[in-house]
Amino acid sequence: MANSEHIQWLKQGAIVWNQWRQKNQSLRPDFNSDYCRGCCLVGAQLSYSNFHGNDLLRANLSQAQLIEANLGNTSLRKANLSEAQLYKANLMQSDAREANFNRANLRYADLIKANLSKAQFIEAELPHTLWIKANLSQTVLIRANLQWADFTGASLTGADLSKADLRGVSFLGADLRGAILMGSRLDNALFEEANLQGANFTGAYFVKNDRSDGFRTVDVTVSSPPADRSLLMSYTSSEQLNVTQSAS
Repeated sequence: MANSEHIQWLKQGAIVWNQWRQKNQSLRPDFNSDYCRGCCLVGAQLSYSNFHGNDLLRANLSQAQLIEANLGNTSLRKANLSEAQLYKANLMQSDAREANFNRANLRYADLIKANLSKAQFIEAELPHTLWIKANLSQTVLIRANLQWADFTGASLTGADLSKADLRGVSFLGADLRGAILMGSRLDNALFEEANLQGANFTGAYFVKNDRSDGFRTVDVTVSSPPADRSLLMSYTSSEQLNVTQSAS
């Protein structure tokens, strides 16, 4: 159960909350199963807080400190978390549809089975994040840093990962139908058993990509500049096996 005192301080806004938190730094705020719909908490110091099961619909948490916060099973629909610090945060099974995570830091965050449909992660820091079986349909991840993230079994249908850093990412069994990966970096990415029907890899780069066996199941064309053996994807994939590689 949520701590009623913590809730009352929080609902007075970020300035009052931060002043109170400064005097009570040893506390781990508990907002479990309460609601803060539409709360304005810009820049709030909320690291290590427990929001499990909370309702943060349309809340403004931009630039908030949420390091190692528990946001599991939380409603974050249409919430603003742009430039928020969510290092090692737990967002497992959260509902963050249409939420704004632009330029946020979610390094090592857990988003397993989260619903992130139509959310935005433009230029977000997302290395080593877990997205296993998450719903990222039509999610925007343009220029996001996703190195060594795990999308095993995730749905990324229609997602936009243009110019994203996807080095070492696992797309094992993921659904990438209609996804846009134009200009992305895919060195050592894993696509085994992934569905890439209609995905757009135009201008994507593969350097020493020893884990990309999944491309054998789709129709792609790559060109390999001899200088660095990079694989430059220059085709929009379709259904049939047809991998070609040009010399230059």
